[in-house]
Formats: sequence, C-alpha cells, structure tokens
Amino acid sequence: MLYTIIPLEEVFAAPPWATGPSGSVAAPHPPVPAVVGGVQVLVSPSYDGRNRVERVISTDPADYLNPRLAPGALI
Repeated sequence: MLYTIIPLEEVFAAPPWATGPSGSVAAPHPPVPAVVGGVQVLVSPSYDGRNRVERVISTDPADYLNPRLAPGALI
C-alpha cells in the first residue's frame, strides 16, 4: 500500500531523464555510474558538457551530506 498526498500520476510517472521533449518515454541520456572524489554516483550528461548528479551510491552517511554530491549539482 502507498499512503501519500501526491497524485498517483506523479508517483508512477517516468523519471525526468526518461522522457523526451514531447513527453514520450525515451531515455536519450540515462544516468551512468561515475566516481567523484572516491564516491560512486549516477550522473546525467548536461548540454554544456558537465554532468548532473542524479544519485549517490555509497554506504558512508557522510557522503550524502557533501553538498558537492547533492542531487542536481553540476560537476
């Protein structure tokens, strides 16, 4: 069961990187694994050549507090 105030359309919607400009589900650049400062993260390529952090993959809680690795940060 899922208890949330968020509409189900938003809960089960495709991730932003998986939708094309017309809203169709087609992943032009899915997130790829990368290592930043010794921490593994998932990044999506950006239009300006930099990468945007999508997710931190680490067992160290301190890595999640690093603002440089926050989701949405450009590296």
